[in-house]
Amino acid sequence: MDYLPPFFSLGIRFCVAGSILLLIMRLRGESIPWHRRHQPFFAAIGLVQFVVSYGVVYWGEQYLSSGLTAVLFGLLPLFTGIVAHIALKAERLGWSRVVGLVVGLGGIVVINSADLAQIHPKAPLAAILIILGPITTAVATVFSKKRIKDFTPLALAGMPMLYGGVINFLIWAAFERHRSYDWAWPGLVVLAYLTLLGSVITFGGYFWLLARMEVGRANLIAYLTPIVALIVGYLFAGEQLTLFMILGSAMVLTGVAIASRDRSPRP
Repeated sequence: MDYLPPFFSLGIRFCVAGSILLLIMRLRGESIPWHRRHQPFFAAIGLVQFVVSYGVVYWGEQYLSSGLTAVLFGLLPLFTGIVAHIALKAERLGWSRVVGLVVGLGGIVVINSADLAQIHPKAPLAAILIILGPITTAVATVFSKKRIKDFTPLALAGMPMLYGGVINFLIWAAFERHRSYDWAWPGLVVLAYLTLLGSVITFGGYFWLLARMEVGRANLIAYLTPIVALIVGYLFAGEQLTLFMILGSAMVLTGVAIASRDRSPRP
């Protein structure tokens, strides 16, 4: 964020969001899994999904255009499909899903094509690190799916998120305490938005969805995010829709449709 150090803002975001999800569990009468034997799993998922994944993106965006960042993170459904193919017997990759994933990724490239030329000297390193984001997210999501019968969706979202927030605070304390802080209201509004809508609602809803469908299909949502951003920008920010954006959006929707219709045999 422009107003607060990256890991400090991530620590606030995930500690608050994780606490809200656990509070909702308590209000719903659900048991919070505090038992010692569960904590290594939650801590590992929190480290991978809410520290490494977000940390490399927050750092890398200092040196990469938003378009290239979007393209690199657009690899998430493809990586998820590969990891699920290896780790989950019920989610084998068929050719139609592979074709759909590639077409959808191509659409994201087309949508952001005008933004890909902005290169910084540290861009190669930033790009390599950002690729860790979708890889670690794919691994965390698949292994969360493997435990979906052991914990409620709110626990699978809230517990790792709380651990991730604490770890982000530790990183801030070690490396970012010297950085400046700006508590201006625009930054606080953005932080509140990311905490409530981007974390509580998004991950609470996502893990609810994960309990009801294949992880590879659920992560196709990542392909639709750029289209939603284009629509919001056009309706509320006066941004223009170019021919490449429309063509890329059509490719994304086509890819999602092809991948969703995969009928490969499953045990």
